Amino acid sequence: MCKAKGMKSMVVLLFMAGLFWGCSKTETPTSTTTTVTVSKTAICFIGNSGGLVTLVSDPTADTSLSNATLSWGGAKTSLVFQDKYVWIGYIELFGDADLGYSHQFKDTVLTLTVTSNVGNCQGSMALPDSAYINAPTSGSILPIGSVTCTWATATRAEWYMVYYYAYAYSSYNYSYWVGWKDTITTGNSITLPASYFNYPDAQYYEVYAVVFPYRGPKPQANSTGNMTGTIKGFLVGEGMYDDIYFYVGTPPKGITTPKVEHKEPSRDERMNKYLDAVMGQ
Repeated sequence: MCKAKGMKSMVVLLFMAGLFWGCSKTETPTSTTTTVTVSKTAICFIGNSGGLVTLVSDPTADTSLSNATLSWGGAKTSLVFQDKYVWIGYIELFGDADLGYSHQFKDTVLTLTVTSNVGNCQGSMALPDSAYINAPTSGSILPIGSVTCTWATATRAEWYMVYYYAYAYSSYNYSYWVGWKDTITTGNSITLPASYFNYPDAQYYEVYAVVFPYRGPKPQANSTGNMTGTIKGFLVGEGMYDDIYFYVGTPPKGITTPKVEHKEPSRDERMNKYLDAVMGQ
């Protein structure tokens, strides 16, 4: 199924276009002497929440001739990414199932194969184990100041993406959005600086933090792909995340549950963050 769509965020498109600059192959069609320059790169995310392949090329790949298949343990155990979307300059292929509810992939080697009219690539990996945050514990109350968040090392994880945000509350219990922060690390801890907790007249903060474990090319400028084939491919495996909420400062007595609904960033937001890091932005 192919679903044609309009122009997506130009910011993401520029990130992705920049990523592929200089990654091109000159091809000469057999029917003419005209030289066509084709640039092509695939960003492939796989995890318990599904899969996503973004194939950027010039010219844009034909969705009717493009496919992505995730396989494991033999030819009969596979998932074809049947949802296809066309954007300006790139296509997206989605797995149409939530892998976490359908399959148990712990210690299983997964192989992702991407084929298209502009080229192909293939890569294999086992997903990293789930994240587990050790400290702080959910619901804990900490003094205003810097806060260190630690987590257990996830098997096969090579780096982690950490997000956190907070709401500041006044003595009248009015809430104020403090804002998202994020960081990428190869270690198993980060420190929220004391300067983050400096909202004017705030009595306490309700903080939400989430840790995602990853395996694959580290998100940094000039990162090298890890897939074979004629397309430069980046295969990134995502383990299950862990999240917590806690208080910094002194909340009123009786507050034992979050006052707001907390939600982790979407897969698109996480993928955009990865692209941002690769571009060095």
